[in-house]
Amino acid sequence: IWDGGRVLATHTELADRVTQGDNARANDTHATHVSGILISAGQNPSVRGMAFGARLQAYDFENDDAEMSAAAASLLVSNHSY
Repeated sequence: IWDGGRVLATHTELADRVTQGDNARANDTHATHVSGILISAGQNPSVRGMAFGARLQAYDFENDDAEMSAAAASLLVSNHSY
């Protein structure tokens, strides 16, 4: 996922499944929300994500072209919240 900032990786629904791939400076509510839509574990069954067993690599928008080029070979799916 490329979004506006750091994903709150300690969130109960995301814990231990988010890797921040860059040096995003601040947690971002939109990035965390989109991450939850994608991979929420389902601790609360009403918020289980589409890919609830997946792991997520997260990046902010800074340097996104270079990051996408470097990561492309290892990505199955990519989300960009521009």
